[in-house]
Parts: sequence; structure tokens; C-alpha cells
Amino acid sequence: MMQVLTPLPKIVLSSVRDTTGSLSLVAAEKVLLASSLGDVRETLKQSIEATQEDGILLDMLVNLVDFCRKQPSITTEKTVAIAFLFLDIHKLTISTPYNNYDAVFEYFKKWIDCHNVHRPPWSEGLLSLADSEAILHYGLFTFFRHFNLHKYAYTTENSLTLNFTVEELPELPRAPTPPPEDSGTAN
Repeated sequence: MMQVLTPLPKIVLSSVRDTTGSLSLVAAEKVLLASSLGDVRETLKQSIEATQEDGILLDMLVNLVDFCRKQPSITTEKTVAIAFLFLDIHKLTISTPYNNYDAVFEYFKKWIDCHNVHRPPWSEGLLSLADSEAILHYGLFTFFRHFNLHKYAYTTENSLTLNFTVEELPELPRAPTPPPEDSGTAN
């Protein structure tokens, strides 16, 4: 059985301008101020520079923003960190064509732990216990329930081409042929 190594989670420090293709604070504020989910989708599409093929990813992020809006204790900074988490686990999910569900879920739990307790430089107390519990339940019932969908839609197809070269076999010595038998007729 192949063992998949789980990377260690990174502490998310939100910046005003993010260059990683993730959601920045300024973009998150625009997203949270959008009046409808359609406006949220368009703002996200521009913020993370999504292409036409990223429809599933955009839907995931729109639902995530909707979830964060409904949670009274989740601020803009927390929304950015949570969006970074979900983008990160999405990237980890599609990093291999093999089943890495356990490794991704382990990373998800470690990330939440890393942002739940304030122990610099190893962890940052960004999330409260209630926030962590809500994010864990949300992740289980959305992303991890549709894990195979993300895997199927975004993992590139692998194909294996085998070429065989058969060397010419050496000729084996032939057994001597028996002399022809006489038919037994005498003249």
C-alpha cells in the first residue's frame, strides 16, 4: 500500500495584497459586501483569477462565503483564512490521482488545530473553539462529502504507455531426425 505524506499546515497571515492566487483582505471585504450570491461569484472569479474550468471551485467558495456570512463570530480575517484552507485542501486533493482522502482530512484537522491555539510560532489563535467546530462540520458535510467529485473533475488523466522490445531468441540445436523407416517390402 502506498503511503501518502501529509504536508504540515502553514499559519495563515492575511495581507492586504495576496500574490498566491488566494483571497486577499481587500477582495474578501468586497466579497462580503456583495449583495447577492451572483455578485459574490463574480467578485470571487475576479479575485482568484478563475478560469472557465473552475466552476466547481467557484461554487465551493461561494458556498463557503455564504457559510461565513451566516456565522456571527467569523470576521473578514477569519473568512480569508478559511478560504485559504479550502483552496489549500483542494490543491492537496488534486495533487495526485491516487486516493489521498485520509491525508487531506488529516491536513484539514491539523490546520484547524494550528489556528485554534495561540502558541507562536507553531500556531496562531485565530479561531475560537465554536468556529473550529463549525468549520469542521462544514468541511465534513460539503468538501469531504464531495471529495471524489473534486478528484474526478480536477485530477489530470494518467495514461501508461508500455513498449516491449523482444530480442531475437537464439536458435536451439535441433534434435537429430531419425532415419526413415523401411516399409518392409522386399523385391
